[in-house]
Amino acid sequence: MLPITVTYLYKALHLVTEGQQLGETTMYTTTNENGILNNYAKTPEMYFAQYPSPEQQRLYVIQAWLAAGLVASLVLTAFVVS
Repeated sequence: MLPITVTYLYKALHLVTEGQQLGETTMYTTTNENGILNNYAKTPEMYFAQYPSPEQQRLYVIQAWLAAGLVASLVLTAFVVS
């Protein structure tokens, strides 16, 4: 298993230092005067968030009530036990 891991890491390092694509991301690499590598990640695409639909809002309210019930039951249990 070790030779497979070493081979994979060598290939991944080679792809990163060459500036090629590794999976779906691209790393930009620069080298300073001392030979130290600096890797920069690809900037992700920006998008605007969508406002939740009425059905999603209803589910958020149900989830909030369930969470509040759980916390209340935990506090009540701790109070009864102590």
